Order: sequence, then structure tokens, then C-alpha cells
Amino acid sequence: MGNIEHPPTPALVKLLAGKTGESAKWPDENQMLPIHYACAYGATVEVLNVLIHAWEDSMQKTDSKGRTPLHFAMGNADRENSPFVVKVLLELYPAAMDQIDAEKNLPLHLLSTKAESVTIDKFQTRETIRKCLDFYLKAKPKTSSELLTGIQKMPEWLRDVCVIHPTVQTMLNTKISSRFPTMILMLDFYFLAAVIGTFAITSRESIERRFDPLNETQSSRQVSGALLSPLYIGALYFLGREITQMISVRSQTTVAAYLLDAENLLNLAFVFLTLYYTILMGTGLGNDERFRTGAAITMGICYLQVLAYLKSILIDFAVFVSGVVYVTTRLVAFMVCLLITVLAFAQIWYTLFRQSSECYFAAEQEALENATIAIPTDDLFEYTGDDDEVLAALIGAEEPVEDCEPSLDYPFCHSLWFSIYKTYTMMLGEIDDTIFYWSTLCLILFCIFFFMEVVILLNILIAIITDLYGVITNERAAIVFWSNRLAFITDMDMITNGPWKKSIMGFFKLRDDDDDEEDEEEAALMKKDVVDVSWERICWKKLIECFDPEMGNSNGMGMILIAPLRVFVAMFLIPFWLLLGILSAGWLWPPQVREGLFVQAVSVPEELGEGKEMEKRIEEVTLLRKNLKTVKGQLTGQFTEDRKDVAALKDQVKGIKRELKEEMKNIKVVMTSLFEVQQQQLLG
Repeated sequence: MGNIEHPPTPALVKLLAGKTGESAKWPDENQMLPIHYACAYGATVEVLNVLIHAWEDSMQKTDSKGRTPLHFAMGNADRENSPFVVKVLLELYPAAMDQIDAEKNLPLHLLSTKAESVTIDKFQTRETIRKCLDFYLKAKPKTSSELLTGIQKMPEWLRDVCVIHPTVQTMLNTKISSRFPTMILMLDFYFLAAVIGTFAITSRESIERRFDPLNETQSSRQVSGALLSPLYIGALYFLGREITQMISVRSQTTVAAYLLDAENLLNLAFVFLTLYYTILMGTGLGNDERFRTGAAITMGICYLQVLAYLKSILIDFAVFVSGVVYVTTRLVAFMVCLLITVLAFAQIWYTLFRQSSECYFAAEQEALENATIAIPTDDLFEYTGDDDEVLAALIGAEEPVEDCEPSLDYPFCHSLWFSIYKTYTMMLGEIDDTIFYWSTLCLILFCIFFFMEVVILLNILIAIITDLYGVITNERAAIVFWSNRLAFITDMDMITNGPWKKSIMGFFKLRDDDDDEEDEEEAALMKKDVVDVSWERICWKKLIECFDPEMGNSNGMGMILIAPLRVFVAMFLIPFWLLLGILSAGWLWPPQVREGLFVQAVSVPEELGEGKEMEKRIEEVTLLRKNLKTVKGQLTGQFTEDRKDVAALKDQVKGIKRELKEEMKNIKVVMTSLFEVQQQQLLG
């Protein structure tokens, strides 16, 4: 069964299995049966059917590592026959798709591991793996934390296909509209709003207290603990979330991988910066300048957290944020080119301005402005040019108005840093060509720079961003949204159903014998797509039915009663229920409200460009093979007919030749007879 170059035929396997199929029941030293080898080495469906017919229970048997035949088929999904083998196994023994081996791997995990080793140029192999995944998901596996984690760990090209599969979309919609994820989303919103609002107020008050010269004692620099309490509560809430999440995913990922994730890093920075500066505001400690800078950075982190929150629930924000990341990562070459150009021109101008007449003039102007001015008074006090009021009084001018945007008049004479800064601002539109009039070369370089940066590079930038962002919004919008939803649901599921839950329930002996039966019932309901009918769903449905137009068509007493009922429901019952749900962070909302807020319509996605092109190529190759086979058959038939025609023609030629010989003989006989008759006449 393990020979790939010369795979066994169904007849050979049937012969080796014997009449009773005893050899199909013999495991090797790793407890692997012939059916395990058949699935691992890509045997045909016919061979698999022979082994199953020999021993039907073999589909349920595991090897020494707890792997079923489906594990081997999914783990070798790159084989040509694997999709058909997976389909047969799922049809005959669907329970295997939720079975975990000794290493805590579902069949999906093994498929993901195999997919990681398939390069982008192996189109046919990737298509085979996609088919295996499609058959697996169509069988509707149980929504477990292992399944969600397995999907999230897939290589990007396969995860993009998986997250837009209707089965996965249905799973995520069901999870997001349940009570716990809804409550977490609502609590995140409440605490995030409280932290941002409170931090803005308290940080401003703390800065005013710190920079007030009258507040000399430490107690006078402290902010009231009552004002800071929302910050402590909010920071501790988010810290608790992160700690719970770390504990839940400790068996699924490493600490380094967890910390290197951008969203986790943002969450941790948000929590620790908020706690750190809240403590500083409460104690009044720390350097004032550093506190002001750190508070501003913390406020920026808070608003980044708002974007991350909106990205997890709204598809438009998910597309926008992912679009920014997608575009930025693909602009590295352009940004490097732009940076080199700016540095080059800044260095050129800085060199040309060195020891030039323009810089001498700038130095003289600066010396005049900073010169010491003597005031003829009796006190003989000396005033410097820095005092604008004294200068204005001396020259009789009005009081000068401070410029809100101070800048150097001759940046290329000052330092290389100011030269780079000026070149950068010129690229953004702050153009002052008068500083280049003193040199023709500088003016020519300015024209070249303006043409290259503004006319060419910036227009290229606009074209690149437009094209890349169009890819995100048009082709990858669904992938971006469902990938973000998958990440959130995986985190929530790991918190609610992670390893810590089993440990606690086992420690306190909270699990009884009926739990396994409940899990089986839940799995059966999920496979049948049965909606959980609760009293909240029924009550909300009845309330909405009060506004059914058909109920308003009744006459007489019914019409008199229905109008007040509708007013009571619309003015009191529904608003009260919605308000109760808001106060309970969505826990007491009816399922219809949670579904209306967070459920996204399930759609059958169009094939991705790569998959569509791959399928088109496969169809073309298949059609070409069929055409070649047809042409080959036609040519073979034509050659056969031609051979028959040639043989018939040969026979005809032989017959004609034979007839000609006979005719020649007859002619010879006749000529001989005529010659003899003529001779007899001459002699007579």
C-alpha cells in the first residue's frame, strides 16, 4: 500500500485481503492498518472501497498516535486522489472530522501543516488541498476552540479561502451573536469610552497642577482618587482580559509569538501605559516634561485602541485599517526611493550653500538682530535685542505679533538636519524659490527636484495607493472582515472553553455524566443548522408581530384593542427591553437584536483570482486532453480505414493484373490462330 510509483490495483488488494478480509485487520508495529497506508499514500477510491468492504470498522481505528484514516488523508492532501478519499471517509464516518489525536490535532491541523510546505508555483497541488478543505468544511465540523485555532494557524493563502467559506461564516455568526461575545464587545466599548474620557480630563488637570508654580508640595500635585477610579477599573478590566487570554492560549502558541502579534502588543501597551500614568497622576511623582509627553502618547494609543475595536465589529473599518497596512507594506521600495531623493537634494543644497554669499548675508542679519542695544537712561541698564517690547519702544513701532509658525529663513545655511527638513517640506508644498535666486545651479536643481518629487513621484504614489486600495476594497473586503472576526471569536472561545475551564471544573468536580450527552446534542443541532429557540426569541417575535399589517385589518373590537397595544409595546416594552440590554452589556437582549447588530450576511464568495485562474487552466488542460484523445481515436480509426482501403486496393490491383494476364493469353491464342489461318491461306 505504500508504493507510490506502482500503486496497487483493486484486484490485487482484494486478492491480498482474502475472502474474509483478515489481512485488512492486521496492524503493524505502529498500530497502522492497511487503510491507514492507503489514505497516506494516495490510493484510489476503488482500493479504499475494497478495504472498507473487507472491514468496515477500520475507518474508526486509530494508530499508536490516535490518528484515524481521515487524519492520514488530510495530512497528505497533496496527493491526486486525496480529495476523493476524504469525501468518501466523511460520508461513511463523519465523526472522524472532530476526532483529536494524541498530539491534540484535528484532521484540519494536519492539512494546514501540509499546506505550509506547498509553494506558490504548485498550482495543481494547492487546488487539490483546497478541494480537501472544501469537502471537510461542507461536512460541518463541530465549532470548537481547536477548530478555530486550526483555521487561524493556516498559511495565509489557505486561510483566505477558509474564512469566506459559508460554513465558517455561519460558525462565526453563531458565535458572535451569543451572549458572552456580545457582552465582551459591549463592555469593551463602555470601559474604552470611560478610560478615554477620564484620561483626557485627569491628564489635563494633572498637567495644570504640575506646572502651577504655587503647587510646591507633592499633595498639591495629586489628582483626586475619585476622578482616577474609572481609569483604575478600566485598566484592570483590560488587564484581566489579557491575562485570561494568555492563560487560555498558552497551549496553542508561544509567549514570543503572542507578544509579536500587533493587536496583542497594542492591548498590552494600552493597559500598562494607562496604569502607569494613572499612578503618576495619583501620586504626583515623575518629571513634569516627561509626564506631559507620555500622557500625549498614551492618548494616541487609546485612540488606536478605538480603531482596533471598530475594526473587529464593522466591515468598513476592517477594510480601511487592513487597507492601510496592506498599502504601507507594499510601499517600501517607493518610500526608500523617496527618502534617497530627499537626502540627496538636501545634501547637495547644504554643500552648495556652505561658505556662500547667501550664508554670509544670513549670518550678518542674525548678528544684527541679536546685537546689544544700549538705552540712554539714567539707570544705565543694558537691554538686548531679544526684548521685543524694548525694540518696539525704541523705534516707535507697534508691538510685534508672534509668528505661530516659526521657521528659519536660511535653513540650508544652518545645519544638515534643517536642510533635510526644508527639502521635505518643499516636497509637501511649502515652496520658497527665492532662496535659490543667488545661484543658477541651485535654481536648476530646484526645478529638477520639483519635477521629480511633485510631478513624477507623488503622482506615482497616488496611482499605487489607488490601485492597491482598490484590491483591498474590491477583492479582499470579505477576507479582511472575516479574518478579523475569526481572530476575535477565537480569543473569546479560548477564554470561555480554554484549557483552564476543564482544569477548574475537574478540580471542583463540576462536570457530571450528562455533559457528554449535552455535547453530542449540541453537535447534532449544529449539523442540522437548528436555531436555538429560547423564550427571549419567542417573546421578541411576538412583540414584533404586533406591528404586522395583517393584524391591523381586523374590524370592530379587534381594531380598538390592537391600537393601544401597539402604542404600549412601542413606547414602553421595546424601549425598556433595549435599555435593560444596554445596562446588562447585551446579556439580556433578545437573540434577534444581537444578530441584527453583529451578524453578517452569509454569501457564497466568488473564486479568488489565483483559484479562478487555476481552475481555468485545469479546465483548459482537461479539454485539451479530451481533444487529443478524440483526435487520437479519429486518427487511429482513419489509419485503420486507410489500411483497409490500401489492402482492398492491392487486391483490386492483383485482380486486374490477373485479368490482364488472362486477356494477354487469350489475345496471344487468338493472334496465333489468325497467324496459322493466314499461313494456310497463303500456302493454299
